[in-house]
Amino acid sequence: METISKKDVETILKYIKPDKDLSTKVRIHFEEILDEDYVPPKRQVKREYYSDHEGSGEEEESYEVGMTSEGHLYLK
Repeated sequence: METISKKDVETILKYIKPDKDLSTKVRIHFEEILDEDYVPPKRQVKREYYSDHEGSGEEEESYEVGMTSEGHLYLK
C-alpha cells in the first residue's frame, strides 16, 4: 500500500473544495501530512513508582481455595 503524500491531499482538496465541511474534515484528518513542521509526539515510558520487588506478589502469603457443597469457592 502506498502512502499518501502532501500533493495527493492537495489534489483531493481541490476536488472537494466546494464542500467546506468535508474539506475541513479532510484537512484535520491529514493534518500531519499537510503540516511540514509536524513532529509526532514522543512516546513517554511510564516510570514505575515501586521497585521490582517492593509490593510484588512474591512477598504475599499464599491462600488455599476451598469449595462449598453448592460449588462456591472460598479462601481458607
